[in-house]
Amino acid sequence: RWERAKVLGFGDGTSIYDSALVFGSPEIGENCWIGPNTIIDGSGGLSIGKGTTISVGVQIYTHDNIRATLSYGEEEIERKPVSIGKCTYLGPNVIVTKGVSIGD
Repeated sequence: RWERAKVLGFGDGTSIYDSALVFGSPEIGENCWIGPNTIIDGSGGLSIGKGTTISVGVQIYTHDNIRATLSYGEEEIERKPVSIGKCTYLGPNVIVTKGVSIGD
């Protein structure tokens, strides 16, 4: 898990389960724990501070295609960054949507 985190460019001491899906290039600090069956979408900009826990089943999205779908593709996919502070705990099955900021 720690080797995968290194390959993904995450901070020292961070671990991520093999079943976690990662999209884009999220910035994840040191000593974070990213649990199994999570979705980490960094395609619209994602930063997660050091010492944060992302529990099992958490989904973090920095984009959605609602407007694109409803406009039959005339609108673009909407992307907005997500920021999660340091020493933050996201419990099991939490869903974080685009544009959300969670403090320390």
